[in-house]
Amino acid sequence: MSELSRAQRAALRESFGEYFVDDLTLRTARSIDASCYRIVPKGIVRPQHPGHVVNLVKLARSLDLPITFRGAGTSLSGQAIGPGLLVEVGWGTFRQFNIYDRGHQVATGPGVIGGAINAALRPYHRRLGPDPASIGAAMMGGILSNNASGMCCGTRYNSYQTLESMVFVLANGLRLNSNDPDSDRVLKDQHHTLWQGLKDQRTALLANPEWVSRLRKKHAIKNTIGYGLQALLDYENPIDMLIHLLIGSEGTLGFIERAVLNTVDDPPYRATALIRLSHLDQGAELANKCTSLGADAVELMDARSIEAARHIGTLCGDFTEITPFDAAVLVEFQGSDPLALSDKANQLAHELPPGAHFAVPPSSDPKLRAQLWHMRKSLYPSVGGRRPLGATMIVEDICVAPDRMPELILCLNPVFDRFGFDDRVVFGHAKDGNLHFIMHTCLEKHDHKSRYAGFMETLAEIVVGQFDGSLKAEHGTGRNMAPFVAREWGDDLYQVMKSIKQLFDPDMLLNPGVIFSEHADSYLRDMKQAHLVDAQIDGCMDCGFCELGCPSNQLTLSPRQRIALARAGMSSRYQVEDTCAVDGACALACPLGINTGQWVKQQRQKRSLKVSRMAAKTAARHWWRVLAITRRLLGFSHWLQRSRMGAKFLHTVSWPYHIAPSLKLPLPSSHWSQPHGEGIPLIYLPTCLHAVMSQAQFPPQGQMVSDILGTLGYAVRVASTAYRQCCGTVFFSKGQNEAGQIVQNRLIKWLNDVTQEGAIPVVVDVAPCAQTMKDRLGTSFQILDLIDLISQHKDRLPSIVDKQLILHPTCSMRGLGTDVKLEEMLVAMGADVWVPNASACCGFAGDRGFLHPELTQSATADQAQEIRAFAAEHDDATAISACGTCELAMTHASGLQYSSYVGVLWQHVCGGKD
Repeated sequence: MSELSRAQRAALRESFGEYFVDDLTLRTARSIDASCYRIVPKGIVRPQHPGHVVNLVKLARSLDLPITFRGAGTSLSGQAIGPGLLVEVGWGTFRQFNIYDRGHQVATGPGVIGGAINAALRPYHRRLGPDPASIGAAMMGGILSNNASGMCCGTRYNSYQTLESMVFVLANGLRLNSNDPDSDRVLKDQHHTLWQGLKDQRTALLANPEWVSRLRKKHAIKNTIGYGLQALLDYENPIDMLIHLLIGSEGTLGFIERAVLNTVDDPPYRATALIRLSHLDQGAELANKCTSLGADAVELMDARSIEAARHIGTLCGDFTEITPFDAAVLVEFQGSDPLALSDKANQLAHELPPGAHFAVPPSSDPKLRAQLWHMRKSLYPSVGGRRPLGATMIVEDICVAPDRMPELILCLNPVFDRFGFDDRVVFGHAKDGNLHFIMHTCLEKHDHKSRYAGFMETLAEIVVGQFDGSLKAEHGTGRNMAPFVAREWGDDLYQVMKSIKQLFDPDMLLNPGVIFSEHADSYLRDMKQAHLVDAQIDGCMDCGFCELGCPSNQLTLSPRQRIALARAGMSSRYQVEDTCAVDGACALACPLGINTGQWVKQQRQKRSLKVSRMAAKTAARHWWRVLAITRRLLGFSHWLQRSRMGAKFLHTVSWPYHIAPSLKLPLPSSHWSQPHGEGIPLIYLPTCLHAVMSQAQFPPQGQMVSDILGTLGYAVRVASTAYRQCCGTVFFSKGQNEAGQIVQNRLIKWLNDVTQEGAIPVVVDVAPCAQTMKDRLGTSFQILDLIDLISQHKDRLPSIVDKQLILHPTCSMRGLGTDVKLEEMLVAMGADVWVPNASACCGFAGDRGFLHPELTQSATADQAQEIRAFAAEHDDATAISACGTCELAMTHASGLQYSSYVGVLWQHVCGGKD
């Protein structure tokens, strides 16, 4: 692995300061994307604004350093990794987008998640044209640079077709906005070689009818291999040719700084069905019939896809026994007329071939439809999760004319078997003739590598030679198909593409090895070796879905990157362990449910010193004394900070220890007890958090919980010893399992006494503690989450009139599914509930916010900005959450005073009585 020279490093550090990173740990963590390749970059640059990019491309040329632009790193073909400088676009101004013309247009930077734009467009009943399965994690830079499509997009609504204008930076540092009326003239004046070269290439193409015919035919179906030369046919002005060539160029021609896209209609009505068939080629034939009926999406799945969905629990419908020949088709109709959709569904029933039936009949139920699409969209990672540990995933993406798809499937089946890929999984967008297949192999072994090489040669012969199809439909050329570009297009058009590259990037520094390759076997080089590390994380296939909601992603590492480091045999206590919130948000986002936080806890336990283990166990044995001391310290800090000198003193002495945020903690509560009363018996377990503090504007938490539940017919009891109990979360999260077990054993004994050995339910009012108790004690006791319990009686709750609420769902709420229940309950009461699109883990994570406030600051940056903008237009809004530390974090981040949802409920359910 080559490194930067001293002169290169000095120049980069002088130009970019803290935004240049050459730490080997961070570089190694970013040496992967979702493909089967691994390349450690020489350095990382995180540009914050356009000026940084202009300076970077100029500096890279002077230093002779290759550049690879990287978005979310969800690329399946190796476009997001490179040997020189890795330029991460998800920072600064590149993470901004704007909506115009009532949702008909959106202007977006490359660092914006596609799903975030769709969420913002939803009120306008519009959406982006491209709809890749990874849109919830992929950034717009990758979606544009790969000309991604997806389920419904086809070739009509991809990035190329919906592009309106673009701001871009070329390899020589020229920055232009194509929306400027003078942009074509400026291009001519300041980069005449490129301007004239594009005109000349267009003239040459138009002079050759055979080339024109071939381009039109090849782009009538999905095709992302090589450059989109149709831009030279579709547009006359070089500036328009240029921006459309940048679409799908995979960062090899320039940098897309901002793109204005026309959005498409998002119909209000949908009918989705899942059809079971007896053969895969039968499914391909049915797909053509569905298309003729006007289906907007037709997704084909083979037997192994169905089995994979069953394995991870996403399979829907009637699949009692699955044979090796089975297949399924997921079909969806969209429209503005529900009766028309019903007619199409009825017609579809008459088109089913013999032996086929509805595993799930056509349905418009949003929850059922969401389950069906979740099953389909999680296929790639779920299939990968079933591979033999240590094997490398190979993903290919081909396309033929839709009416030839059944024939293609019949041709490919014996090829898979001949080269030993008999465990392949086949699925795809059947409406477009777009077939995906996944295989796994150990490419570090010579026989496996030669077997894969033979398969690729045969695949190219069939797809190109027999079907004149696309070797890459929507995943981009990347590294794994670069040696086959000439095979796809022929030598003449391939030379045109190389000429285009020379015009844009004469120094060949932009994303080398992608689209063009000097080596015929380059697709077999730089392969990942998935070393086994730990059973908890070995299943990770680097899809990157976990990164969006990870609180440390922008600060140090994401879960995927922590695993990449472990596989490389490297570690860093601060980056891997100290700044991990261990909140489980990664498990919610991961299609395989991999909880990297659990693995980090294990690493913390291994690193734990004997003295720290002894201290933790001592604290666990005397936990009630720890709580009492904590309450007194908090009370003293609040008393002290009332004076100017006291507040200054506290800030001074606490700042070196990173506990300054604690100075704004709410006032401590006093112990509180409630008699039995009448009604359904219930034990209330006050959590440690509410045992030491409460919010000044409300009575103690226990009193409010008792009042609310009493109104709903429960007799709530708080035993006098309840405040001495702890579920162990505070210890388990630090890897102090022995200490956690001490308090948990004490809790079990206490619960046996007060619940009559599990007969009386226990209600817990903080989601993290409820989740820990459900996970560890749920089989022995009836553990109820407060939100879950109250929501069962939402029809009995009074109205909240004209109340605007800003809700921050905590990670544990999402894990328990109570975030949706709380929102639905408040809406049912009449409140207007708003959840920020950027809502994610706040990173406070128990005490992480005290020990590493930079984690919370980084984790809340995006949502805080969104919240402040919303609050500026709704100055009477009340901000709420469901965990005291999360409320602290969001209060500090947003400037709004967050309080517990319990207080809001208490004010309306109980009339705010004392």
